[in-house]
Amino acid sequence: MRRALGLPLLAAIAVTALADGGFSVRGQGLFVALCGAAVAWLAAATPRAEARRWRATPALVLLALGALACASAAWTIAAPADALRWGLVIVGYGALVAAGAFLAARLGPWPFAIGVCVLAGGEAVVGLIAVARRELPEAERIGGAWQAGGTFQYAPALAALQLMALPAALRRMRDARPWAAVAGAISAALAAAALGVSGSAFALAAGAALLAVAVAWPRVALGGHHPTALAHGHRPTALAAAALLVLTALAAYAVAGRYAPPDALGGDVARLVGLAASVVAAAALWLPLRALARATTGAVGATRPRARRPLLALTAASLVVAAVLATLAPGGTARVGVEPSAGFGHGRPHEWSAAARTWLDRPLLGAGATAYLPASRSHQGAGASLFAHDLPLEQAAELGVVGLLLALALYAACGAALWRARGSPALWLAGPAVVVFLAQNLIDWTWHLPALAGAWAVALGTVVAAAPADRPAVAGRAAERVAVALRRRASVSASPARRP
Repeated sequence: MRRALGLPLLAAIAVTALADGGFSVRGQGLFVALCGAAVAWLAAATPRAEARRWRATPALVLLALGALACASAAWTIAAPADALRWGLVIVGYGALVAAGAFLAARLGPWPFAIGVCVLAGGEAVVGLIAVARRELPEAERIGGAWQAGGTFQYAPALAALQLMALPAALRRMRDARPWAAVAGAISAALAAAALGVSGSAFALAAGAALLAVAVAWPRVALGGHHPTALAHGHRPTALAAAALLVLTALAAYAVAGRYAPPDALGGDVARLVGLAASVVAAAALWLPLRALARATTGAVGATRPRARRPLLALTAASLVVAAVLATLAPGGTARVGVEPSAGFGHGRPHEWSAAARTWLDRPLLGAGATAYLPASRSHQGAGASLFAHDLPLEQAAELGVVGLLLALALYAACGAALWRARGSPALWLAGPAVVVFLAQNLIDWTWHLPALAGAWAVALGTVVAAAPADRPAVAGRAAERVAVALRRRASVSASPARRP
C-alpha cells in the first residue's frame, strides 16, 4: 500500500501526457480532475503529523498564483472560462507539490526518480520512432531537421523531461547489481538519443552541465556512499558514462537528426534500426566499460596510471567515432541559409520587450490569465506569439504587479528549498528537474504543458520533503532571531538599573 501511494500521481502526469501534454482545453480539464483525485487519495492517507507537508512554501505560492488567475476571470479581456480553467491548472501544480512532498517524506526520493525515468523512457521511444518515420505530430521538421517532440508535440518539452530523468539514470548506472546498472544504462541511453534529435540548444547545454557535474563530483552524483553503489572508481566511472552518453547522442543525431530535404522520403527502416542500435549498443557496452573504468583504481581508490590509459583511449576513440558519424552519415551537409532561421536569440529579445510593454499597459491588474496574445498583439507585430517565453514577464502582463511578485517569489521559494535540501540524495535525484524547468521557462513556455509542469511539481515536492526537520526555513530562522532579540530587549528593560 505504501508503494502504491505514488500511482495516482504517476497516472495524473502520464494520462495528461497522452492528451497532448495537457496543452488543449480537454487536456487541462483532464489534468485538473486527475490532480484532484490524486490529492484526495493522498489526503485520506496523510497522518496528522505529516500535515505540515501540505503547507510547503512553494505550494502556497502556487496556490496563491492560481487563486489570482481564477480571480482574473472578473477583469480578463479574453474568455473568463479560460482564465478560470488555467487558474485551476496552477492550483493543481501547487497540489502536486504538496502531494510530492508527502510521498517523498514517507518513501524517499526514489519513487519520483523511478516514475520520471519510466515516463521519460516511454516519451523517448515515441519521439525517436516519430523522428525515424518523419511523422507528425510527435516529430516536427524545424530549420530543415526533424526534432522529436513525443506526445508533448514540442521538442524542448521532451528534452526537458529527459533531463529530469538523467540524474537518476546516471546513479543507477553505477549500481553494483548488474540488472539495475543495465536498466540505468537503457534509461540514460534513451535520454541521450532523444536529446541528440531534440534540436534544443538549451537542453544540450543543460545535459552537458549535468555530465560535467557528475564527473566533477562523482560521489554526489553517482551515490558513492550508497550501500548498493560500487566501492571505488568514482570519477573514472562517471567519465566512462559521460563518454558513452555523448557518443549515443551524436550517433542518434547522425542517424536521424541532421538536415533532411523537404521532399526526402523513404529510409524509415534504416533510421529505426540505427536509432535502436545506438541505444542497445550503449546498454550492452556499459558493464564492460564500467569494469574497465573500475580497473583504473585500486580496491582502496589508489590510482593505476597504466590501467587508466585504455579508458582514456576508449573515451577519445568514442568521441572521434561520434564526430565521424556526425560528419559522414547520410542526410546531407549543413544547409546554412537554405532553411529559415530565427537567429541565435530565436526572437526572444523582441518577445520580452513586447511582454514588458504589454505589462505597462495594465500594470496593476494585468490583462487576465491566458489573455497574453490579445493584450500583446499590438506590441508584437506580425507573427505574434501565444506566450511571452518568460514566466515572470508573462505573469506580469497577465496578472499585473501581484502576479510578477508571486512569480519571483516562486523562484525564490524553489531556491530556498534546494538550499535546505543540500546534502540529501533528493538534491541530485530531483533538484536538477526543478532547476531545468525553472531555467527553461525564462526563455520558453513549457509552463503551459501541465504534464511536464506536473513532473516538475512532484520533483519540487520531493526536494521540499528532503529538508531535515531540525533545519528550519529561512523565514522561520528570521522570525526566531527577531523573537530572541525582543526577549533580550525586554529582559534588559525589566532588569534594575546598574550603578556606573
